[in-house]
Amino acid sequence: MKSAIRPRKDKNARDKRIQNMQEDYHIPLVWADKLPVKERRWTDCLCLLLFLAVCFTMIGTTVFILMRSDPEQMFKLYDSSGTDCGIGDAKEYPLLYMQNFRRPYKSVCVKECPRFDYNQMRYNADGKTEPIEKKNLDAGLRLLEETATTTESTETTDGTPTEEKPAENEPSSEPPLDKDGKIVPMYFKEFNLKHAGKSVTHTLTPSDEEIFGYDKYFANDYYTKDNWNDYLKNHVNIECQTNDQISSCVHKDNEFWAYDSYPVLGIVCAPVSPKTSLFFFRISSRINHGAVGDLLQSWPIFMYVALISLGLALIFLILTRCCGKWIVIILAIVTTLALMALGVIIILNYTMPERMGEAAAHMHIRYKSFLLRHKVLLLFLASLSILASLIIACILCKFRKELSLAYPILEIAAKCSVTNILLVFLSIFIVFLQIAVILFEIYVMLRLYTMGEEINDKASGSPFVSYKIERGTYWLLALHIIGTYWIVIFLNNFNDFINASVTVNYYFQTNLKNLHIFCHTLGHNCGSVAWTIVLLPVLLIKIVFSPIKWLMTSENPNKCQNCCQSTCNCCCSCYESMFDCISESFMPLTYMGSENFNVATRRYYYLTELYYEESGTVTILGTIYNLLGRIIITALGGYCGVLIIQNSDEMEQNVKYMGMIFFLCFAISFVLGSLLINIFSTAYDTLFICFLTEKNIYDQKKQEGITYNLQAREDIEAAFLKIINDSNDYQRLNEN
Repeated sequence: MKSAIRPRKDKNARDKRIQNMQEDYHIPLVWADKLPVKERRWTDCLCLLLFLAVCFTMIGTTVFILMRSDPEQMFKLYDSSGTDCGIGDAKEYPLLYMQNFRRPYKSVCVKECPRFDYNQMRYNADGKTEPIEKKNLDAGLRLLEETATTTESTETTDGTPTEEKPAENEPSSEPPLDKDGKIVPMYFKEFNLKHAGKSVTHTLTPSDEEIFGYDKYFANDYYTKDNWNDYLKNHVNIECQTNDQISSCVHKDNEFWAYDSYPVLGIVCAPVSPKTSLFFFRISSRINHGAVGDLLQSWPIFMYVALISLGLALIFLILTRCCGKWIVIILAIVTTLALMALGVIIILNYTMPERMGEAAAHMHIRYKSFLLRHKVLLLFLASLSILASLIIACILCKFRKELSLAYPILEIAAKCSVTNILLVFLSIFIVFLQIAVILFEIYVMLRLYTMGEEINDKASGSPFVSYKIERGTYWLLALHIIGTYWIVIFLNNFNDFINASVTVNYYFQTNLKNLHIFCHTLGHNCGSVAWTIVLLPVLLIKIVFSPIKWLMTSENPNKCQNCCQSTCNCCCSCYESMFDCISESFMPLTYMGSENFNVATRRYYYLTELYYEESGTVTILGTIYNLLGRIIITALGGYCGVLIIQNSDEMEQNVKYMGMIFFLCFAISFVLGSLLINIFSTAYDTLFICFLTEKNIYDQKKQEGITYNLQAREDIEAAFLKIINDSNDYQRLNEN
């Protein structure tokens, strides 16, 4: 039987590889008695010991770091007199309130960030307007109702009202009142959307008065300069810890500036007005330690993206179970539309420059500046996204008949994986466990950073604190970064291994309970799972060298290819023996035969090479399904994160490394989407590996003249036989 789809291979070189590997990596005939084998043993003990050594070392160093470091050092800020906000005498004043944004700095520790009420500023700036008494309020409401009734009944002959309605956002001359007769508050966000104008900066180095004072362009006639000054005098009361530079926190031009603000990370008051926030941006990243502060500021966004990605992945699995053989077509359509939409949206951000002049544009300055700084790269990605969508559509249209041959196994894999709800819960648990590990390790590494010698320029009143990183600190950082990566990879692949083990038992109808399978894996195969740390480096090497190898490979190589193969023979042999044979699909064989990682991954390579012509269509269909699913979830989940950031004023104002946050949104979507997609793709691959294992046993028995009956479930056996028969018929039609 030949596959309907066969990638390019050098048949002579493949036959030679098969011959060299056959003796060591064919399926042992003892497996024919019972699969999976009854005698379980520990696999890859040395790798397990190394992994445990790294984990225990991390635990020991974590205890050392937590004991030797002070959590209050992580976000320490000084006022201009050297007072540590929130510590000692300033314990009740935890927030830093800046008075300028250049050297020499001037700042003070405050209890709360002042928050302006713009309705009070317009209607009650002098503080003399009293709330309306209840009886007067009720009388006024009745009068308004009567007036409204009279207005409604006064119409022209054609039914048109004689009075025009006021514009929706046009400010009223009378203050809006609540049921108690008090003026309804209006804070910055509502004011900015409904009434604010476009702020204008005339110089690159404006004075403090222009930065902090009355801005007539932003006020947009909603309030006057007198309203502004009266409001600051009568309504703004800032409780602060006075210092050598600031003797009073009452607003007074050129001595103490009061501005609208909100707390960030519980350490600093960030301004919200256009000009003030624009200059605050210049120092905000130094206050929150740059990328570390951005990560802590963005963690709610990451949680939203994680939940969205999990939801998309669950929908994806449900569609797989319900739609059966149509899932690949559905995926192709959705992926094409998603990639096309992503590319078009990126391009539209540059083709609508008028959005840069909106009233709220200053709140999105990070996002806009990110777009402008990376215009070439983003437009390239947009073009690549649109091109990829077209390529995917063309490939699926061209090979739709060939791919349809492998649809039966898709239905079996969906039935095996999606109906096992415990695998879904285990995957979700693993996701949150990975997130917890990453967040805790970020916290530990931040504590490690603060163990260094403190650096602060107190002579200029600088609020910023940094720490000197010693050589030993670098070693500890390296240990925790590598260890965190290893733990996260281990958890991810442990979940895949459990999935593969459950699928193996489903294939062979062992009727083992999932808890029993879980204990088998936990007790015997953790060493092999720990080996998966090498998969990502190997994948990167394959990405670099696979295209080169593909160009040098052909069933009938020409002179140029022969010359290249002769010249690079040593490199090619090294690549094939050390990297090309390594695959994450080793897990079913490790579980079936209780084998080490090195043997299992090479045995898998041998089987796929031996049955290359039979396995092409099935393997490519699984790869397409896996790839399309990850692309959809990554694109949709990541873009949802971008939309949340765009509509979050606080994120827009306080995150400096916007590109890093965007990248992490897409990365989280990819990781979480992959975790649940792997439930299906692992089951799909495992079923096929089990079938190839039995086929190899069958072929060996046949050569000895012994009959071998497949141990697979009847529906799985029928599905694979259908693939074989349909593929043979399709191949004969093509040959004819």
